[in-house]
Amino acid sequence: LIAEMTPPNQRGRAFGIMQATNMAGMLLGPAVGGFVALYNLNAVFIISAVASALATVALAMLPNVRVEAPTEAPAGPMKIARRLLPLLLLGAGTAYMIGTLDTIWSLYLTYRGATTFAVGISFMAFAIPATLLSARVGALGDRFGTRRLIIVALIGTGAFGAIYPFVWSVPWLIGLGLVEGMFSISGAPSLNAEVSHLAEPGQQARTQGVFQTVQFAIQIVGALVGGALFTISPTWAFLAITVVCILGISSAILPALMKLFRLNSARHQGAASHTTPPPGSLNRR
Repeated sequence: LIAEMTPPNQRGRAFGIMQATNMAGMLLGPAVGGFVALYNLNAVFIISAVASALATVALAMLPNVRVEAPTEAPAGPMKIARRLLPLLLLGAGTAYMIGTLDTIWSLYLTYRGATTFAVGISFMAFAIPATLLSARVGALGDRFGTRRLIIVALIGTGAFGAIYPFVWSVPWLIGLGLVEGMFSISGAPSLNAEVSHLAEPGQQARTQGVFQTVQFAIQIVGALVGGALFTISPTWAFLAITVVCILGISSAILPALMKLFRLNSARHQGAASHTTPPPGSLNRR
């Protein structure tokens, strides 16, 4: 729906606004719900129902969106996945990180001596940058290039994955999580915008559905592998995040480097063919 309503050069910002509102709800929802539950548990469900009803009314009041007419028969999931393969590889690092940290982060903080309250604060600190900066970061992707921003986000995520195992201080871990949140969230709006650019006319929802399905599958793998590695050593669990991020970055950089190498080779061969005299030309002189 966002892709259909937004010009292609503004989709990063649009997806950033969507991410910011989602994270704002996740930040405020538990706080408001927990406070209300202290006085009346039934009121929590009533407030949730009212919020859902208001969201439904807001969706119904959106201007009519004309979906682009498909130019061909709807593509199957495997065909779409093959088209999205470069972006699926780029997004694997963030998806794997989410699955792993959802599983081990609270365990790791507790392992370092954190209280339950400190664990909650750490999750809130990670989400604050997504709420405050997503729209601005998405706009930067529109301006400077979505793939560049995605790679920067992966570099940050991979770097922090390599740092966490060697930090013992809980306040430092919470502070680092706040900074990492700025990097980790910066790639998501640009990634969704890039996916929308690759969608065939009339197949935006199908394309986003395939992409999100693969992302959730990678999160499941991250949760399983990260949890298993954590039982061996927390260090291995975090370093695995770094490895997956490096692989994702390599999938984007190596093809570009190989293409540049081939172009340079072709240019040198062309220059050599112009400067080398043809066989027998010196004898004719």
